[in-house]
Amino acid sequence: MLQRTILNFSTLQLNHANADFTLAGPELVFSQIKATGRRGAVDASGPIRWRTGH
Repeated sequence: MLQRTILNFSTLQLNHANADFTLAGPELVFSQIKATGRRGAVDASGPIRWRTGH
């Protein structure tokens, strides 16, 4: 979600976030996430998977 985009933004300043999510095994599944701030806004949904170990 926050990887570099085609628009080449490199800095977002976000200071407020709201999210609805469920925990499903190794994933957080976001039905909605909104983050806003002075220099940007993010509105997204979907899963985030994390890995254990390195």
